[in-house]
Amino acid sequence: MIIYSIRRVAGLVPILLGVLLVTFLLMQAIPGNPIDRLVGQAATADERARLRHNLGLDRPLAVQFGIYLSNLARGDLGQSFASREDVGREMLSRLPNTVRLGVYAMVIASLLGVLGGVVSAVWAGGAPDHLVRVLSVFGLSTPIFWFGLLLMLLFARCLEWLPPSGDGQSTFSLILLPGLGFKNGWPHLDFSGFAYLVLPALTLGVRPAAFISRVMRSQMLEVLSSDFIRTARAKGLSEWAVVFRHALANAMIPVVTLIGVDLGSLLAGSVITETVFSYRGLGMYTLEGIKNREYPIVLGTVLLTSVMFVLANLAVDLACAWLDPRLRVEGRS
Repeated sequence: MIIYSIRRVAGLVPILLGVLLVTFLLMQAIPGNPIDRLVGQAATADERARLRHNLGLDRPLAVQFGIYLSNLARGDLGQSFASREDVGREMLSRLPNTVRLGVYAMVIASLLGVLGGVVSAVWAGGAPDHLVRVLSVFGLSTPIFWFGLLLMLLFARCLEWLPPSGDGQSTFSLILLPGLGFKNGWPHLDFSGFAYLVLPALTLGVRPAAFISRVMRSQMLEVLSSDFIRTARAKGLSEWAVVFRHALANAMIPVVTLIGVDLGSLLAGSVITETVFSYRGLGMYTLEGIKNREYPIVLGTVLLTSVMFVLANLAVDLACAWLDPRLRVEGRS
């Protein structure tokens, strides 16, 4: 198991280097350059040339990428062209917000998906089954930005139950727990930040919830037709015990794998959701870097989100290999 883990971790290095290289080339291919954003069109040619030299943008692309990798090996992600802020420090300040949003979205997706899949399988062919399947198709085909705007219109504008947006700056002391504040000199738990997470988390989790529901339904139907389920029913067990104590446990194995993979996707793909809700996370920081042609910001955020994605997939692979030794044998071949 240790050798298998080392081989998998070593295989992540070329993947991350490839992601950085592709991102770097794509940023260079996008029309426009950071100089126009910094000095505008009114600047003289000498001023533009001087700024380009100071930022190192007048060097060949291979040299620029090599310098970035050299600095990256020392833990230096560079500085913003405009604000001169350290990119690594700014990313770390936004990372907890993105992780918090992704985890809550995955919790919502898992609960809705598993429950919907179980209901759909137990009442296969009935009205609940048709309703869940229609909702699943709706979740898979609905654009995220449109669904987010719809939720804001309904729950924030019409009903006024939840805030329409938030910057992610709550008083949370930990990523997943409410913050410890003080009121009248006494400590108390502050849950105010949760209100700003409901709509973004629901928006981000609707698509994986629909996919989990479809997979859960398929697995439950297969398990419910198994011989051990018929044996359990023949022994006189209640339908509740058959479904939740026996069938659900066996059907959850591939679903857990799917949830782990989807968690990595949510952490790496929250750009649209964070932009719609003005949520101060890595996704919005990435979009700001793209609009302003801030190469260090884009490369840094893409690298970090790629690491989160591949680590989530690695954790799933290692868990599967631990449960099924045959995968370790296949990995050596």
